[in-house]
Amino acid sequence: MKGDETMTDTDLDHLFAAARAHSLPPGKDLMARVLADALAEQPRAAAGPVPVPVPVPMPMPIRSAPRRGLWARLAEAVGGRGVLAGLGGAACFGLVIGYADPTALGWLTGGFVPVSVTEVQLLPGTDFFLSEG
Repeated sequence: MKGDETMTDTDLDHLFAAARAHSLPPGKDLMARVLADALAEQPRAAAGPVPVPVPVPMPMPIRSAPRRGLWARLAEAVGGRGVLAGLGGAACFGLVIGYADPTALGWLTGGFVPVSVTEVQLLPGTDFFLSEG
């Protein structure tokens, strides 16, 4: 390479490949110094009386967990008690909204709906299904 050129990614890849091809193992002198430093850092046995081991009490026997009932397993599968509470509340609110008379929900819609609820036909062609013959 010349002095004013910059290195590209391919130049770096070739340089690193050449460096990997010519790896040298560490010398014996270096390994001896590293091992000597490692041995110097190892803890030494304390001079003095040998500690007497204290007897450890027997551990309590491990009991298996009690079996959970069907409802507990279902609650855990859904996500827990909090999720079930939310689902129950939403289901109750849905039943109330579905059962309530649409004219009584005028207070809920307020001024949002310009047409009164009594003028809206939700199922305009139901008399065809209700007729006999």
